[in-house]
Amino acid sequence: MKKRFAPTKSVPSFFMFATILVAITIPLVVMGLTSDGSFDIRDKAYETGSPTTSNPCVIYFPKVNPDTLEINGEYKVSIEAISTIKDIEGIKIVDDGGTTLFEKDYTSLTDSVEETFTYSPKATGTNFIRGSLIKVTGEEACPGEGITVINKNTAPEITSEDINTDISVGDNYEYVITAEDIDTDIVNFTYSFTPRADWLKKTVIEDGSDGNVKIKLQGTPDKPASYLAHIFVHDGYGNHLSSMSWVINVNQDENDIPSVRILNPSKAISADVGDEIETKWVASDQNQIIKYQIYASQDPTDSDTWKEINTNISYKTTTYDVNTSGLSGGVYRLIIRAIDNQDPAGIGFAVSPEISLQGEEADDTQDTDDDIVLLKPQIINVTPNNSSEVENPRPLVRATLIAGTDSTILEDTISFKLNDKDITENIRLNKISEREITFIYQPKADITAGIQKITLSFKDSNENTAEKEWTFTIVDTSPEKDGDIFVIFGIEISKKLALIVGAGVVVIILAILVPIIIYKMWSTSKDYSKIVNRGLPPKMPKSGGMYELEKDVNTKPKEVTPKSTKEELETQMTKFSSPTLEELDKEIKEEKPQEVTKPEKEVVKETKKIQEEPTVDTWKPKLVDQKEIESEEPLQQEKDISEEIPATTLPDLAVPTPETFTKPTKEEQPIQAPPATEKTPDEITKLYEEIQKVEKQGEDNNDQNS
Repeated sequence: MKKRFAPTKSVPSFFMFATILVAITIPLVVMGLTSDGSFDIRDKAYETGSPTTSNPCVIYFPKVNPDTLEINGEYKVSIEAISTIKDIEGIKIVDDGGTTLFEKDYTSLTDSVEETFTYSPKATGTNFIRGSLIKVTGEEACPGEGITVINKNTAPEITSEDINTDISVGDNYEYVITAEDIDTDIVNFTYSFTPRADWLKKTVIEDGSDGNVKIKLQGTPDKPASYLAHIFVHDGYGNHLSSMSWVINVNQDENDIPSVRILNPSKAISADVGDEIETKWVASDQNQIIKYQIYASQDPTDSDTWKEINTNISYKTTTYDVNTSGLSGGVYRLIIRAIDNQDPAGIGFAVSPEISLQGEEADDTQDTDDDIVLLKPQIINVTPNNSSEVENPRPLVRATLIAGTDSTILEDTISFKLNDKDITENIRLNKISEREITFIYQPKADITAGIQKITLSFKDSNENTAEKEWTFTIVDTSPEKDGDIFVIFGIEISKKLALIVGAGVVVIILAILVPIIIYKMWSTSKDYSKIVNRGLPPKMPKSGGMYELEKDVNTKPKEVTPKSTKEELETQMTKFSSPTLEELDKEIKEEKPQEVTKPEKEVVKETKKIQEEPTVDTWKPKLVDQKEIESEEPLQQEKDISEEIPATTLPDLAVPTPETFTKPTKEEQPIQAPPATEKTPDEITKLYEEIQKVEKQGEDNNDQNS
């Protein structure tokens, strides 16, 4: 069957949907214009508010990003809570499924809580950690912390190349260190040089708060030396520590610095404690190299951590098997020094890639997956982030302090300065362990808007110092200046408020006009009744003919009485056949022509004239009105025919001719021509043709009905 499609309607849909889209997007545009923030809150993954009277309890992860927790890992979670009076009896922390994660009852009432517990997610997806303070008056809910658990958290990667450089005194040196975390975790870093490179200036371009680190080193050396540079990066996970070392040789005209390059190992390797590691190197110097020295260290920039392997290797030797039996488990690097015969002697360095030694002691130092084991102390996860902007004039300052390996934090050495003013006495400390402390500070009065400088430092029990300095900006939220104010009818309105109100008025106007516009576009569109689809059948006629439909579809259809074959034939013959001679005679007889009295002589003459002239038919058929037919007496029904009518074709009905009507039968009386007017032969012939057309039309209708 041929496929047909409905008539296509041309609808101005583009303008309709464009208008609706504009009306919907206006609030978003206003929000974007009036808001200084961003819809992306990933940069604030570690930022958690401080407990207040309206928000008495906060839960946060001090070292890792709660939006990218690795499944089955173990992480430390901190709780801080306060109360206006000493009425806290205990605290309870649960997850989204109602599982209790931490619960503690206090022997005496308290007005503050600082606790840390270990949490291990067992399924991927989102979850929520919430808690409640148990007080004398009842329980008070903690807002909680949302988390996301993933299958694998990726370690940050140092993307810059470790290129050893040879320069001379007075040359300009420039190098850019870059690192990236694909999970957008905060990347913590620390770098150092040995000996001290005071001539080298450090500029932090990206501080790692968004998962990217970019540090620019630039300067001009003023004296010859071989500088060993080293950088560590991590994202809070103990096994996500990456490092890079490189050497800057600064030569002078009289004496250059030996250049050393390690050939093996050429990349990071793993080994067990006690294994031997094959080492190979090459060296060059304008003077004579007299010997080589090999050391192993977890922090190459700190010479105090160097463990001696061999300090007197012949200048002819360029290979050596390093025995690791004297080392404990951990991540090490080999340092090879070349010493020449000058006075003072020129000393060159080379540092190998990482060597991970597997031993029992390495596993004992890490309690959870977010324990970072470094030789030197560090300050991580600071908030507000470096160069960030905050509107709160009383911002919460928080950081995590971690001591070096095999050491603890000396709390009395913690120093905190705000804009170079020492306010250490106002800080709070949440002790996670002997080597980890969360530092917290929130001012009790508003801080003047502008750039704020934070300086934080402490020492560990190994007398190593960690210091971090960063800045953030407090945005001025005071009333706008005169240039930012409109005066309307004597009323001062800020530009921001005027923009919001104006946008709201526009939205209301559009809400009124959009339906009107849509209605107008539809009402002024094309007359769809005139659109014709040639693929569809024509419309059914509404009335007339055989297609006439019942108007009331609910009326009961009339019962049709079946007719006999004889009755159907008689009906068809009566409806579609030409009249018989008897019917014509009867009609003529029924007509009562006016009698005209003529003299006998004229009658005789007229008779003779008719005999002499050719016979002319003067009969004229009479058109009978349907009402007259109905008023006539019904025809007498013929007797039933008992025999079946044979199924034979009916003979063609004879078409009457003029001669037929001029020959009367014996029983008929002579027909007198009407005295009025006479019909010409042409008119009679035309009449016969009309009769034939009627007969043909009847046959066509009969065929259609069948």
